[in-house]
Amino acid sequence: MDYKTIEDTLGPYLDDNLAGIEKTRKAIGKIEPEDAFDKKALSVFNSILKNIEINESFKRIARNIISNADYFSDKNIHQTTKSEYLKQLLSDNNYVENNKSFSLSILQTYVENILNKQLYEINIKIEENQRILHNMDSSASGRYSRNTRKPRHAKYLFVENEGAKYAVRYTGILEILKFGKAVSPKHLGTETILYNKVIGINRRNVVKKTDETRLDKNQLLRNKNSSLNNTTDKYFAVITRNRKDYYIFFVDNVLYTDPVEAEDKGEYAGTFEGDYRTIEV
Repeated sequence: MDYKTIEDTLGPYLDDNLAGIEKTRKAIGKIEPEDAFDKKALSVFNSILKNIEINESFKRIARNIISNADYFSDKNIHQTTKSEYLKQLLSDNNYVENNKSFSLSILQTYVENILNKQLYEINIKIEENQRILHNMDSSASGRYSRNTRKPRHAKYLFVENEGAKYAVRYTGILEILKFGKAVSPKHLGTETILYNKVIGINRRNVVKKTDETRLDKNQLLRNKNSSLNNTTDKYFAVITRNRKDYYIFFVDNVLYTDPVEAEDKGEYAGTFEGDYRTIEV
């Protein structure tokens, strides 16, 4: 299929406006209705805003499919494998083909996120009040409370490796790569590898740059996979930096290229779906 034509014709309509929508929601949320009619009008605007957000979710799906055009058009990859990957991509975005469930699911997710956010803010308020009370008590008794710390949050990249899902801290990531065919076993087993050996002459292997750092073609990368079992095909990789050292981690799949905020639990990233082990690279 001609994915290039799809990208050229559909691409101009797929701009990501979620940041603007969030800004708009906050601005409208500050408006105080002067009477019952204003209240009804604001309700209509908020409903329209929710539907615009649903439209943004559809656009995100289209962008994700287009960004994987090289993978889907690669004739060396079996159609069943492509179908499973597409199925997973759609499932991750709560999409059900030829069905209204997607819209309902997005609305449900939207409401759940709002409720969870409100509950989180309520818990923060409760913790703040508890801390104030504990500090008052500590001042009176000469003791200080140590049990009211707020949960820390950080941004992660979620990946799949050897059939399990993991989290990689987004702050150290430089590039996210995608390959048209499985990575060679000899690359997976070597302790170090040159950056040029990874991307070759095909710069399109770089799906996303998350840092302005420009890697030299002769940059030596420490290979995380050399100390791991590699029994499944690797079609993606993450390049990270830790101080002066550069690392590469080949994985089965990258679930999202955008950062996901989760609770920083040290060895785990806490999400509403559960805890994912953090891989330090």
